[in-house]
Amino acid sequence: MNDTGSKETRILELDALRGIAALSVVFFHLTMFRPQSRLGFNLGVTGVHLFFLISGFVIFKSIDNSVSWKKFAISRVSRLYPTYWACVTFTFLIILLDTIYHHTYNSDLIYNYFFNLYMVHYYFNVPNLDNAYWTLVIEMLFYILMIVLIIIKQLKRIEMVGCIGLLIVGIYSFLLNVRFPFLFETISHFFPLIKYFPLFFAGILFYKLKNKSFQINRYVMYIIILVCLCLQISLYGKGIVDEYSVSFQEYAVMIGIYFFCFFFLLIICLPL
Repeated sequence: MNDTGSKETRILELDALRGIAALSVVFFHLTMFRPQSRLGFNLGVTGVHLFFLISGFVIFKSIDNSVSWKKFAISRVSRLYPTYWACVTFTFLIILLDTIYHHTYNSDLIYNYFFNLYMVHYYFNVPNLDNAYWTLVIEMLFYILMIVLIIIKQLKRIEMVGCIGLLIVGIYSFLLNVRFPFLFETISHFFPLIKYFPLFFAGILFYKLKNKSFQINRYVMYIIILVCLCLQISLYGKGIVDEYSVSFQEYAVMIGIYFFCFFFLLIICLPL
């Protein structure tokens, strides 16, 4: 662990995992639809899922250091939106220059740009200016969920609340998908976080283990993390990843590796 001089300490191992996730996604896109993708770069499509695992850890760490939900919300908005606005604006300008160069007029471009700036365009069926922004609605829903838990004072019972969430994910994955497909699709659309909840919750549990702030037996925590792993793998084929890029076996192995890396680097190797 490295003290950077700020109020919070940076975890270098976590930064390394961020770097691996970012590079894997970059190489996935660079080799997409090319023969080189089968050299293993196709597995980079799962890098986003590693980011979700990291988010669970980091966001709960931030909440632990926050006085109130307002402070947490302000910190998230101040960190996320300025960078996002810069990226969306850059994307907009590139698309605009392309339309001018090719003499193709897109009447919805400016409308889409301004709607994208609010980061709620998903719920108004406005497309992302860049498909890479699809993860942001997942992150925002997770932030909102954490804010709700802060307001109703349930953070100290996060293990129990998370287990209820895992039960809901299990019903969603194994029952609704088979018996009630319309309800399954409706939930998938309006609350897409449900497809990735096991990753975020596992990140939270890893933080609780590292910080030794869990309220239940350590070995029960390990079992819950294992359930998170199995549930996330069970969601393969339900819109969580491009099935043309990775097979079920490849996805299961990569998610397993990510969980192992978290356990090995943050729980075993990282000093308290």
